[in-house]
Amino acid sequence: MTTIFYFDIHYAIKLHDWIIEKSEGFPGVNNLGLLESALDHIQNDCYYPEIVRIQVLETQSQQGFQNRGEF
Repeated sequence: MTTIFYFDIHYAIKLHDWIIEKSEGFPGVNNLGLLESALDHIQNDCYYPEIVRIQVLETQSQQGFQNRGEF
């Protein structure tokens, strides 16, 4: 079964800071609440059911491949 790993706000900010440093953008976070909301919502299967469907299809595909045996 495929496992999806979500990163937390601390990692998001660290990655953001790295991208800003490399692209010479403006540092800082404008609204932490919006960032937290986005990171929470992406984990909700009701908002992104296609992620669940992809997981199911990948699992079925892997199981089918394993059941075929070796060549």
